[in-house]
This record gives sequence, C-alpha cells and structure tokens, in this order.
Amino acid sequence: MANELIREYINCATVCANVDYADRVSVRNNNKAVDRMRAIVDEITSTDSPLLSDLLALLDSDDNDVASGWIAHHLVEMANLNSADIRKCFSKVEEMIETADKCLDGATALGERMWLEEWRKKRNFTT
Repeated sequence: MANELIREYINCATVCANVDYADRVSVRNNNKAVDRMRAIVDEITSTDSPLLSDLLALLDSDDNDVASGWIAHHLVEMANLNSADIRKCFSKVEEMIETADKCLDGATALGERMWLEEWRKKRNFTT
C-alpha cells in the first residue's frame, strides 16, 4: 500500500504536468488529480506515517521531477515539518523559480515567488 500511495501521487502529478487548459476534460482531470494529491498527503501526514520520508524523498528525485514541485507545496501547506525539511521544500520552489525564469515563463515564476513569500511569512522563515 505504501508504494501504491507514492506511485499514485506521482501519477497525479504527471496528469497535472500534461494539462491542456483549452480542454475542459483535461482541466477537470487536473483538478481531480490535485485533490487526490492533497488527500494522499493528508492521509500520510495525519497518521504520523513513516511514508512522510518517502514524500520528502520526492524532493530530490530526478526520476520524479514532475512530482517534486507539487510535493514541496503540499508538504509546506499540510505537514508538520521540521525546519530542515521546510528549508528543503523552499529550496525546491526556488529551483522552480529559476527554471521558470530560464524558460521565460514569467507567470509561473511570479506565482511561485508569491507562494514562497506567503509561506515564508506563515512559517516565520526569512530568506
């Protein structure tokens, strides 16, 4: 079951990475995938599950790069993390901002910057 939840999370992140905003069905599937990812994180973090370490490992996984950005957000927003893990999540978001800037994806970079600023304040972290 443990690996199934992690695999399902990765599969949902893949759905989101391939969303076509011009297609209603694709957007609907994206929204369902996001809801399911949040439910998986909630299930794992609300039960003090050892799977939290598996979710944190997604931050470093080159094989699951599509999931690493999502998990950084979900863990900061939903999990009771220690300072080192929060920093790790924030670092992942900073990497995402750099990538978006390099790809000239200003909208994504701006959204990530806004998220990062908001959550640093909520978590009382300074840059």
